[in-house]
Amino acid sequence: MLAEAIGQVLYDQLDKPEYMDEHRFLQKLLAKLLEDTSFSDVATSLFANSPIETQITGDLDALAAGAISDIITRVLDGVDGGGTAGKVLDVVETLRQSMQPTITDVSDDLLKHMDDDGVIVALMMDIFKGPESERDRRRYIGQIDGHAEAALQRPGHILPFFGVHPERPGHLEQLKKAIETKGFVGVKLYPSLGYSVDSATMRLVYGYCLEKDLPVLLHCGHGGFYRTEDQIELCNPAQWEDVLRDFDGLRVCFAHFGGWQALGKRNCLGENWPPLEEPNAPDSENWGKQIYDYMVQYPNVYTDLAKHVSMFTVEADKDMYFDTMRELIADPKIGKRMLFGTDAWLLRLDMPFAEYWEMWETASEAAWDDITVDAPRAFLGFEGAGPDDWRDNLTRFVSYMAANRDRVGQEPAAWLADAVADSFTVDRDHPSWDRNKMAVLDTYQFLAEQMTQSQKDNGFVANSELTLNELRYFDPGDPNFMGRCRDLARRLVDFAEQGMGYRDGHDFASAVDLFIAAFKGGDPRFCEVALMLNTVIAYPGLIS
Repeated sequence: MLAEAIGQVLYDQLDKPEYMDEHRFLQKLLAKLLEDTSFSDVATSLFANSPIETQITGDLDALAAGAISDIITRVLDGVDGGGTAGKVLDVVETLRQSMQPTITDVSDDLLKHMDDDGVIVALMMDIFKGPESERDRRRYIGQIDGHAEAALQRPGHILPFFGVHPERPGHLEQLKKAIETKGFVGVKLYPSLGYSVDSATMRLVYGYCLEKDLPVLLHCGHGGFYRTEDQIELCNPAQWEDVLRDFDGLRVCFAHFGGWQALGKRNCLGENWPPLEEPNAPDSENWGKQIYDYMVQYPNVYTDLAKHVSMFTVEADKDMYFDTMRELIADPKIGKRMLFGTDAWLLRLDMPFAEYWEMWETASEAAWDDITVDAPRAFLGFEGAGPDDWRDNLTRFVSYMAANRDRVGQEPAAWLADAVADSFTVDRDHPSWDRNKMAVLDTYQFLAEQMTQSQKDNGFVANSELTLNELRYFDPGDPNFMGRCRDLARRLVDFAEQGMGYRDGHDFASAVDLFIAAFKGGDPRFCEVALMLNTVIAYPGLIS
């Protein structure tokens, strides 16, 4: 029931996108659940004769996000087949992170769990399948630009990898543009999305990677995303035998080591592996063993341990896993070429980042620095004693950041500041509140009539965080309050649309309804109102 309701909310979002914060998502999720009589009957019984009964059968806007989450959890506990109530928080938090308005926002959510010198490797995904709609094309270009923007917003903390899909027309040209003009430092592949890693088209990509000294990271596990189930086999590391032979020196990281079971269920160093009980685990061959063999043969082959969590549930699996990991790290045949990873934001479906981080740091013991510092530095190109020794992909990134140092979003990471050896100027609008975006200007100009003079005096940048309930109109106790909300919503949509049309199934009525709810609730910040406008109004792009 819970999974079905979440699916319906996401389907509606694809059909008619809107900006959703946690509160709005929970409102829509509860509304979908209440359409199921099993859920609504238990809810009515559980909250009979209480204020909550009135609210869940009437106005969900009156319920705070925490109250909605609590209602969903309590009701699902009493419904047969309702789903795991305890997963509500995990699901909501995962979706909250995945639906952040910009890649910079997602990055900020992750960086707050890291040290001041932490670096995120941001991996683009190209889930291409032709023919491509204009909306999907727009999202693809937006993803490229979003990664490039995040690298400038958080200089030295974000190293973006470009997602290649060889079926996309012009993919090689897009890759070259990203590497040479947008600060990307590597390539991300996801073969189970429908392509062979050894084709004439992909060989052109590898040739360019060697030319520009780019590391390649690919999904190499039985889980994750795939176009069809049989195409999971396209991730099999055996597909790389000829590529690694023919492209000597190509840096390749086989993510996930083929699955955690290679270390925790059947040691990839041993021969008598016990049978696997997990239904999704490989039962015909050990991909981890193939990756290990590549690492022995090729000094430029790496692996990562991203999103390995299941071994923590069984003590014997955990012990075997980390014993094997430490043995591999000490193995002189492969050196220190195993990388720690999170697979964020998807990791949040399993556990909070802080918990994952702590469990790994504790279990890996002395190997922690090997997998979080030494191996990632080598793979990414931080070789030798300093910038003069770094690989070409990193020196190109440093040059790109130096050329853009006069407009960044914050002070650079220490390693980048040292490498550039010149001052940076923090003078870059947040991507959610960029004065070159028409939706942002429309929001600010329209809402200015509701601001106090002191709020106006705070200036454009500070007012991105101003919420609607801080404006002059907001007085829920006034009998004319709802009339004001409706009037503001209609006038805002009229003011913004001005002949440009609506996006993705929206029309005047649906846009007005969206903003009535926003003005009534009062929680959205100015930057969020701009994002809402951008989801319903067909703005042409940046102001030139």
